[in-house]
Amino acid sequence: MNEVAVNMMYGGLATDSADALLAAWYPNQTPLFEEFDGDFEDLGPNSVGAVTGVAVPTYMDIDSFEELQDE
Repeated sequence: MNEVAVNMMYGGLATDSADALLAAWYPNQTPLFEEFDGDFEDLGPNSVGAVTGVAVPTYMDIDSFEELQDE
């Protein structure tokens, strides 16, 4: 597994030098998706309804990032 710039990842998919892209972020990557559309197979979302954020277990009594440093 290698971390690469997103435009390189789409190019890799299009030329078969990459196997998969698991973290496409729409709508930011829509122009790249459209540029390479047809050059790779879109298998659909790997997560539906997810939101970006930080979560902690309910047994932790914290309310801020600053408090995470104390744990």
